[in-house]
Amino acid sequence: FTLGGVTIVGPTAFSNATAIVFPVDTPAAGDGVGPATPYPSDIAVAGLTGTVSKVTVTLTNMEHTFPDDIDIMVEGPGGQKVMIMSDAGLGNDIVNVTLTFDDAAASQLPDSGTIVSGTFRPSDFTPGENLPAPAPAGPYASQLSAFNGTSPNGTWRVWAADDAAVDDGSIAGGWTLNITTAEPVCSTSCGQCEITCPANVTVSNDPNQCGAVVNYPPPT
Repeated sequence: FTLGGVTIVGPTAFSNATAIVFPVDTPAAGDGVGPATPYPSDIAVAGLTGTVSKVTVTLTNMEHTFPDDIDIMVEGPGGQKVMIMSDAGLGNDIVNVTLTFDDAAASQLPDSGTIVSGTFRPSDFTPGENLPAPAPAGPYASQLSAFNGTSPNGTWRVWAADDAAVDDGSIAGGWTLNITTAEPVCSTSCGQCEITCPANVTVSNDPNQCGAVVNYPPPT
């Protein structure tokens, strides 16, 4: 649709259904810490026009025995980096939870309460942490609007890691990226923005005057 001379397209969904698996804990070894597999999880976006005006991210069928350990960052094709989830939910188990991250959501994830399925704002409760290499280092943005105005086409990445030992989990259904784009309304023939002028106006001279006051609507 068109709004204020700008064409809004989308949202268009792109998905990677491959499970993201956090390190498996071996109790005797006290491990279960480090990057998830795959690391990163990629989605290739192509064919969109205009620039990004809104992004939402959905994590499908997520579970973890200590979600406070989870750090999840989204990287755009232009290198923008947004931490969507870090140190939320304390030690409350989550099972088969689907989370959508949207800047317009009413609230963030709970810092210490139990995480349930729903739509939330990006929730980074310990800014300043860095994900393990080769993930790009911080600082990481805290809002998905960091992608606005950038090209949507290219490789988008989710970098997910577990930053403490013992517990484990997965994002069994992978993740989905929803992208809305915006572009000026342009002519297909010349590739430039169109100017529409009102019809010609004919006005007689004012009484006993050589001229006239003419009101002419501005072009759009």
